[in-house]
Amino acid sequence: MNKKKKVLIIVGIILLILIVLIVFLLLKGNNKPKKVKEIKPYIEEKSIKIESAKDEISIQYSPYARDKNKTPIDADGVVFEKTKGTYKFYDYKVGEEDENGYVTYSYKYDLVVPITYTIDTSKNSLNNGWSRSYAFLGANVFDYYTGELYREKNESITGNITYRDLINPTDEDMQYTDITWNKKTYKIGVRNEISSKWDGNHQVSSNNGIDTYSDTNRVSVITYIYAPKDYDGLVISLSKKGTSKDMVLKQIEENNKYNNLLKEYETTGEKSKELEEYEKNLNRVYKLLDSRYFDSKRTKDDFYVIRVNDIIK
Repeated sequence: MNKKKKVLIIVGIILLILIVLIVFLLLKGNNKPKKVKEIKPYIEEKSIKIESAKDEISIQYSPYARDKNKTPIDADGVVFEKTKGTYKFYDYKVGEEDENGYVTYSYKYDLVVPITYTIDTSKNSLNNGWSRSYAFLGANVFDYYTGELYREKNESITGNITYRDLINPTDEDMQYTDITWNKKTYKIGVRNEISSKWDGNHQVSSNNGIDTYSDTNRVSVITYIYAPKDYDGLVISLSKKGTSKDMVLKQIEENNKYNNLLKEYETTGEKSKELEEYEKNLNRVYKLLDSRYFDSKRTKDDFYVIRVNDIIK
């Protein structure tokens, strides 16, 4: 073999080695693990502000008149002033750990709602079948990580608070919600025990047939949450929009529509698409900013949000 051929063979071998090396490096580069997009907790993703649980929270309320069936009405000659309800959270406790690694957290909050209204005595009186009222706004517990609102069992201890929630009642001590985060599922239960009382209606003034009255309603709530020990995903929301007569009437309308669909099902033996949609919505676990079937769009600025473990012990 002459010298020229030897040189060509050596050059060919070197080129082949370089090609193989380049292909190897390219393949190695392509096999680099892709970065997994980090999933942010719901509160952080939505930039929801966390308030101090040690401060009082005030929310606007719109009182109204109601009839003997506890349905809001327009009582002729009666005018209610808008007011503010003041919430105070306190008495945070953590129970003993059980065999499942769970504990029962609890806390209390008080709500004070002063009410003032006038009566044109030429058109109305206190004795013609109506009474003063307002729609109670409870503090809802939800999940920091998923944003999902926990199902809650509400029990009226005193004061005969009327609940118009369509969610089916349970014989268990709490309503439970399965929360999945970071490939782990937690079964979290919530129960609210609510007491309510009025100070007593009294006349403030009388001027040319226009009488002014005032009263104050006081609500006390104890909330129990069954969750893993040291679970830091428990947060509370309160709607800044408050409550109103129109909100109650809308809820009553939806309740009546749902009950009529159930009666229709009992008669025909076949569920309508509308009833199936209602049941789907009732069984759905909503996130904090999800719009429900009877309310408007929600934004992060519509709520006060506090951490459960920030409540005063």
